[in-house]
Amino acid sequence: MTTNYGTDLSATRYVDATRLSSGGRLLAEAAFRRLNTPRGTLRYAPNYGLSLSSLLNADVTNDFLAALPALVRAELLKDERLQTVNVKQTVDRSAAPSVAITLEIECIAKDGATQFSLVLKASEVTVELLGIGVTDG
Repeated sequence: MTTNYGTDLSATRYVDATRLSSGGRLLAEAAFRRLNTPRGTLRYAPNYGLSLSSLLNADVTNDFLAALPALVRAELLKDERLQTVNVKQTVDRSAAPSVAITLEIECIAKDGATQFSLVLKASEVTVELLGIGVTDG
């Protein structure tokens, strides 16, 4: 049975007052914002966020890249509505010394029926949402 996660204004890069999100789409947008918000910027939630672009703006080592999927997974699992998070990463060093990564993220909500996928491309400058896929029970 699908859980009602409520309804809110759609907000990926900017709040869209003309579009509402609910169900898996709402959870997917929340996950995207979580990966695009620097930790400590929300006064009421100091441990919220993992700014991928800020992380990639630092010295990016092979060890860091190997650990990044686990960091993303751990950050997303802070959302108590999510049960399972799988992260696949592709690294692009063609514009060295810059690094860009593509993340394919699959999530299952605790209700077991709501699932979503995100595809993100991140660099030291931006995090771009390439796609959202949703299955609501």
